[in-house]
Amino acid sequence: MQFLKCVLCVLPFFFVTAIASVEGLLVVEKPFSYQKGNKTLTVPAGTYKTDLKNRTSSLTLKFKDQAGTKQKVKMTVPRGSVPSRNGSFYYQSAQIEQPFDLSGQISTQEERTPTQSNYEACTYQRQVQVCTIDSTGRRICRLEYQTVTGTHQVMFHYVIERSSVNVSLQTVEDRSIFGNFSGTQAVQYVVNEFSGPCY
Repeated sequence: MQFLKCVLCVLPFFFVTAIASVEGLLVVEKPFSYQKGNKTLTVPAGTYKTDLKNRTSSLTLKFKDQAGTKQKVKMTVPRGSVPSRNGSFYYQSAQIEQPFDLSGQISTQEERTPTQSNYEACTYQRQVQVCTIDSTGRRICRLEYQTVTGTHQVMFHYVIERSSVNVSLQTVEDRSIFGNFSGTQAVQYVVNEFSGPCY
């Protein structure tokens, strides 16, 4: 019997940031402007179904306003500065290259399911004797390894991580909040506890 270290089967990017993409609602209390390239665009007050994209050095709010116009509010942030699982952040207007300040908080909770057992397909090498007849009629045999499909027992459990994300847009003058995004994300991955021999 072979005992294995726990293996986390999850996309590597998840460990870089827990909020690679989060869907939620953006509530805009009053119209605000933002920069997109050399253009100044305005977002009307309202509630918008929004996708928050987090890249290594940017946060982007993507949504459609009441008129159906696609809005894409991109905020530059210091590389790798957004917390990966738990924590808060605050960036001033000059840092994010927008006419407002940005703050936020990420909270992650973890749930573990009971251990489960199952049988899975596997492959192994088996030594077999292969015989042929040569041109003189003699029987010649040799040993070869062949790949054989079998099954083995595995024991595992799931880990579910639920993250809640809140991001606030604030005025530069007095840091009053005029827009707030809130969203959640759930990621499930497998932790292998045991892998039996392949037969």
